[in-house]
Amino acid sequence: MAFPDGLIDYPIMAVAVDGEQNRSIHMKFTRETPERRTNTKEEAVLEWMS
Repeated sequence: MAFPDGLIDYPIMAVAVDGEQNRSIHMKFTRETPERRTNTKEEAVLEWMS
């Protein structure tokens, strides 16, 4: 699962097998990457999985 910068919004609902009970939560996160120390697309090197 990717976690990109910005709003991450996850509504989650669970229902019992018999349908009698249910629960729900709504999780919201804001993600920011203040410093990114990665290669640019031009600097990227192809790596093979062994």
